[in-house]
Amino acid sequence: MRVTIKKLRAIWMLMDSIFPNETDQIDHSKVFNPLFKQSGIVREAQVHLSMLKKNRAKYLESYKAYQRKIQKRGSDKLHEIMVRFHEMDRDPLQDARIEKIKSTMDPVVYTKSSVLSRKKLKKVKTLLKHSDNNSKLHNIRMHLKVVAELLSILIEIKPTKRLRRLYRKIKSVNHKIGKWHDYYVLHRSLIKFKKTELRKKSQRYYENLMLRIEIELNERENRVIQVLQNLYAPKPKNQIDLFEEF
Repeated sequence: MRVTIKKLRAIWMLMDSIFPNETDQIDHSKVFNPLFKQSGIVREAQVHLSMLKKNRAKYLESYKAYQRKIQKRGSDKLHEIMVRFHEMDRDPLQDARIEKIKSTMDPVVYTKSSVLSRKKLKKVKTLLKHSDNNSKLHNIRMHLKVVAELLSILIEIKPTKRLRRLYRKIKSVNHKIGKWHDYYVLHRSLIKFKKTELRKKSQRYYENLMLRIEIELNERENRVIQVLQNLYAPKPKNQIDLFEEF
């Protein structure tokens, strides 16, 4: 569900660019954000349980039970949101621009997708250079997710080797950031659990686990930053600059 909504966000961003003066627009953020947010809560609980599945330490039983409760409550709430979504008076996908874009010439779609992709890539470069806060990789990840979806549109129109190479590179970086993000949310969840749910006798075990996760988290962050820096590094004359005009 979240993957599909991310794809739709990229498409709506493209339609906003192609049809900037369209009056009959739906506020898609209000329509889809509740689904996106709630499905994220369920997914995080599933990821936490999956990451700790092989660790059968007794002290983790209370945390796993805590995550199963979050998953169950989250799934129930998600079901309620989905029921309300399907009962809406207006189908959010019945957007007049969807019909218009079907008849829009490929060169127009290609140009707009290319421009948006380069804008997003420039934003990533700026974040990489000037941002040192904890949200840096989160913001970079959001921009690169959009870039990947726009590149898939570009490839459908003009399937060049360079676009495919760039798409594979962006997807690979997104995958690495996704793995980093899994450790990030697990670490954050354990901190919250330790403060509110944890018995004192188990604190030492959790502190050791959190320290190991924090070390892994920092190592993964450093590797991702290095991959991104290499991606944006000046290329020798005999190599193609992936960020030149598409």
